Parts: sequence; C-alpha cells; structure tokens
Amino acid sequence: MPSLDRRDSISKLVRYVHMGYASIYKKYIILRVEHGMVTRNRRADAAGFVRFRNAQFASFKKTEKYREALADAAKEGTKNGGESAVQTEEFLRELYSERYMSMILEDGR
Repeated sequence: MPSLDRRDSISKLVRYVHMGYASIYKKYIILRVEHGMVTRNRRADAAGFVRFRNAQFASFKKTEKYREALADAAKEGTKNGGESAVQTEEFLRELYSERYMSMILEDGR
C-alpha cells in the first residue's frame, strides 16, 4: 500500500482495550505517510482521536470490503443464533480497526 495514516500514542494510557485500536490515550500524533514521506502531521487529544477513528470507520463502511464482511457476519450470525445489527457493527469495527486506521479513506483529513 503506497499510502497510510499512522497513529502513535504520545502520552499515557487512559483506557486499555485488548483489541486493535480500541485503547485510548491522552494525546496522539497522527501521521500521513505517502510513498515513504510524511505528508501530514497532526496532534489530537483523546476526543479528537475518537472522532478521527469514527470518521475512518464511517468511510470504511462505504467500501466493498465492509459490505463483504457484513454479509459474511450476517451468514455466521444466522448459523449461530443471530446477533443484533449493533453487535455485528461493533464486532466489525474492532475486527477491521487496524485495516481502516491504516488507510487514507477521505482526502482533507
């Protein structure tokens, strides 16, 4: 992949979650790296990072990969007694967090 956004924590852990990018830190530096060059350098507090992560997930939900994952999860949920739409979305949010957090999904961020 020639481009990505990179999230690095620069301060203490506020809330630990044992999965992907779900843990929350007090401050962040968000770097956009394209073809090996930093093209954007942004600082964010915890709330700013959560907004960034939510925007990334909202953009990821518009992709073919998300639609495929949602269809697969729906099939599995039917086999296993079913999950609610909210549970399925949260599962996919966590499962694919590393993928959508390392993609440039919208310009201008």
